[in-house]
Amino acid sequence: MSESMQLNHDKEINFIDIITLIRNNSIFFISFTSFFAISSIVISLLLPNKYTSTAVLEVMEKSSEGQSQSFSGSSIAALTGISIGGSASAGDPSYTIMAIIKSRTFANHIFAIDENLASILALKKYDPNSKKIIFDSSKYNSETREWLIPKPSYLEGYRKLHSSLEISRSEDSGFLYLSFEHPSPYYARYLVDLIIQEVNSIRRSQDLETTEEALSYLYDQLKNTRESELKLSINQIIESQLRKKMLANIKDDYAIFPIDEPFVPLMKTSPTRSYIVIISTIAGFLLSIMILLTMKYGFNRQYIFNK
Repeated sequence: MSESMQLNHDKEINFIDIITLIRNNSIFFISFTSFFAISSIVISLLLPNKYTSTAVLEVMEKSSEGQSQSFSGSSIAALTGISIGGSASAGDPSYTIMAIIKSRTFANHIFAIDENLASILALKKYDPNSKKIIFDSSKYNSETREWLIPKPSYLEGYRKLHSSLEISRSEDSGFLYLSFEHPSPYYARYLVDLIIQEVNSIRRSQDLETTEEALSYLYDQLKNTRESELKLSINQIIESQLRKKMLANIKDDYAIFPIDEPFVPLMKTSPTRSYIVIISTIAGFLLSIMILLTMKYGFNRQYIFNK
């Protein structure tokens, strides 16, 4: 029995065995690990620097709960078909803004402006000296602004855009946090600023159109109404719609206001080259040991590791 136990002990692979194996195959071990380390350095140097511009936004539109007013009876709402507030199901406008920014429709709108689609899909590199984007000449001619390949679908741009664009909401403050990462720090700031401007423009246009339709309908109803109480209620709704129209016409930051405006980032946010090199070197180190153990012992089950 003791002889069988001694045989099993002799077949255990312990830490000393691994050190000896590495020492006896030092050339292979050093070469393999060095290959991973050097490759990771080369790859990390080839990866372009990326910069992130951010903005903190306050939602200017109020929820329906905050806008609720006391109108006499629910008959007015049924009569006009206009939401006059008080319904908790109307939701938080912050989520509406987030949904707009994340939507494919909004991405298509952004790509129709300037060279945004090309800046996302035809980028070759960023030139820090000229502070300009260098486009891939095999895909896009920046002088004529023409695609040299079949123009990519906005859906392709949408996927690429949203791999670098983030929008989130603070549950405590209700503020929105918008960020965009790009090889060009100037384009990163430009796009965040453009998103803010276009969201405000879209919401303003939507509300102006809705307000005009509502006022036209309300004035018609006011002419055909004889009950004084009902007239008073309609006039109150007209007043709120006029106030809404006035704000849409005079405020640039109609839907969202940048508390912390987009900026040109000075420090890159990715790639973290030291992290890439360290992780790759460790992976090469461990993989080289596994290869040496496999070459020495194969998959023979009679050998076990001593923990």
